[in-house]
This record gives sequence, C-alpha cells and structure tokens, in this order.
Amino acid sequence: MAEAYQLQIVPDLSGHGIGKEYHGYPLILHFANDDPGEMSPGTIFTIEPCLSEGSGEYVVDENDNWSLYAADGARATQEEHSVMITETGVEVLTR
Repeated sequence: MAEAYQLQIVPDLSGHGIGKEYHGYPLILHFANDDPGEMSPGTIFTIEPCLSEGSGEYVVDENDNWSLYAADGARATQEEHSVMITETGVEVLTR
C-alpha cells in the first residue's frame, strides 16, 4: 500500500513483542520478507509502520536520543496499534 501512495517504508523501525521486555521479540517487519515465524494465542505485539514522503532515512535527536526526524526534512508518520493473537483470530487492544 505504501508503494501505491509513493511512500517509503523505514525498514530499520519495526513493531515488537510486548511481554517481560517491552520492546522484545518477535520483531514485526513492515515490508515484504521471508522471515519464518508463527504467532500463537496469547502473543501480544505492536504493528507500527513508519512511512516517509522522502528517502526513508532518519536521524536521532541528539538532545533526547529518542526522537527521530527524516534526514531529508520530508514529512513522515508513525502509527501504532497493539494486537493480541487469540484462539479465534486477532484482537486489536488499542482501538
């Protein structure tokens, strides 16, 4: 879908598992890939793609070492939802 709108996916940023470690496994990649894996009921993770109108390269704010900015000054966005795999499918926890 990003391609259809001429947006770049920032591949370094991914969704992640939520458990004993907040930013833990599994990593949730937001681009076509062949990484193996299977989710099982009870797995909670985030889906948080980051899209850019520019190159997709970014810089980390040197003041807080957390905030990210598009290196080329382009507009970019990141959205996040937490989801849980259930016995019958998926439940979005952050609707």
